[in-house]
Amino acid sequence: MPGEAQARLDHARKVLTAATAASTSNRASDIGEEGGYPVPQALRGSLPQGLGRGSVTVVKGSTSLLMSLLAEISDRRVWMVLLGMPEVGLAALHQQGIALPQLVLVPDPGLQSATAVAAALDGFEVVVCGPQVSLSDRDRRRLMGKVRQNHRVLLSVTSWPGAGAEITALRSQWYGIDAGDGWLQGSHLTVTCAGRRAVPGQHEQAMEPWARRAG
Repeated sequence: MPGEAQARLDHARKVLTAATAASTSNRASDIGEEGGYPVPQALRGSLPQGLGRGSVTVVKGSTSLLMSLLAEISDRRVWMVLLGMPEVGLAALHQQGIALPQLVLVPDPGLQSATAVAAALDGFEVVVCGPQVSLSDRDRRRLMGKVRQNHRVLLSVTSWPGAGAEITALRSQWYGIDAGDGWLQGSHLTVTCAGRRAVPGQHEQAMEPWARRAG
């Protein structure tokens, strides 16, 4: 309904405006303007430049893989926003080792997703576009320009024409008591990387979603 869609958009704008003001006044990232953010050890051979500022990276096939990328940079006081990922809650993010004080969740940006993403790119170093973010190819081209202009990192769980890299989880294997049938401790992912900012190939990525990272 139009009224409901407008209410969702207004709420998303309010959240993003407040968070942007906080991020501007408290930002203390130790990454240079043209630098990149690190990736998990297993992916550094395929993404030697890390998650470069001013670029889009597609992450497909595994929410845990996406969370591992965010956890790797979380301790650098980087402001991040997750748009359109209603299935991801604060408890799961905390267990992944992601710092919550500099994280904003907008589970449903509504029909005006492009407006919400554009607003996020004005105030956050890292913007994640989940499955509930609905964008046209024209929207993506316009937002790509904003990513580059503002030197942001945008991660998308769906295809994005012109993305610098694409990481896809091909398969996973859980481990724990009784090979994961009892208490699950984590998983191993087989991932493949492609794109102009990536060294193509397959790699094994260990995931431990139930053990908060030390540090």
